[in-house]
Amino acid sequence: MQTHLTPVLVSLKRVNKSLAKQLRRWRYSLEKTFRKRKNQRRAIYTFGAVLILSLFTGLINVNNSRVDLQHNLSVRQAKLKQLDNELKQTQNQKAQTEAEVKARDVKLQDTQKQIEALQGQLQAKKQRESLLRRTVAQIAPQAASAAPSDPGTAPAASNARDIQGIITAAANEFGADPNQLLRIAKCESGLNPRASNGTHFGLFQFNPITYTAYAPRAGAGSDYWNATNNARTAAYMIAHGQASQWSCK
Repeated sequence: MQTHLTPVLVSLKRVNKSLAKQLRRWRYSLEKTFRKRKNQRRAIYTFGAVLILSLFTGLINVNNSRVDLQHNLSVRQAKLKQLDNELKQTQNQKAQTEAEVKARDVKLQDTQKQIEALQGQLQAKKQRESLLRRTVAQIAPQAASAAPSDPGTAPAASNARDIQGIITAAANEFGADPNQLLRIAKCESGLNPRASNGTHFGLFQFNPITYTAYAPRAGAGSDYWNATNNARTAAYMIAHGQASQWSCK
């Protein structure tokens, strides 16, 4: 019986070896598949971690970029505000400069008008001086012919007391200082109404141009040899601030 079973047992052993070998192959294949899937899961986990880390880093970078943008925006807004203030200051300075230029233009126009007025006054003064010269040229010969042969000697009727009275009366009439008038007359002519140095005549030594200009204002006549006329004209001038016309004080 054992002899008949031997082939069967041999066959079974062969089958067992074949099955064992097949099982080992399946086991290896399963282990390989498991390891492959394990590696895949590890790769997926790694990829997920890298992805999450990348996303987190990206969020941090976005947040930093947002902070930087806000900072840059704040800086630019501050700079814009500063530029706006500088623009306002420039506009104010421009307006102030324009106002100053306008004021200078107005002042320049006023100055030009004053210059024109002064030129007109100067022209009128020249015309008056020319008229006075012609008048003096006309009356000088008459005055010279009316003068005594010795102009340094006063007429007997014109003594020093009479001359002082004339000067005092003229000073009181125009509100001048009688003592000042007397000092000037004594210094200029020695109280002699006929005194002359060839260009200046009378009690206060007027030149014909000055006398002709002021005598009508003082209500004096055209004869500067007349002591009253001469004294009235001098008193009028001194009362109106013209004492500088005389070197004697």
